[in-house]
Amino acid sequence: MLSASLVTRQIPVSPSERDALAALLNWFRPAVVADLAYIRDRENTLASLNVTDRP
Repeated sequence: MLSASLVTRQIPVSPSERDALAALLNWFRPAVVADLAYIRDRENTLASLNVTDRP
């Protein structure tokens, strides 16, 4: 999963990429992704991202 890789590998993302991921995560219904922690727990996933202004 993209969100799990970004968090566990601490891959740098820009603020706009974080915002795009937040929008994408909002498309998933929690009941459908109950076993996918990095999608289900959107707030923690977004807070755990390595957000940087550097390219």
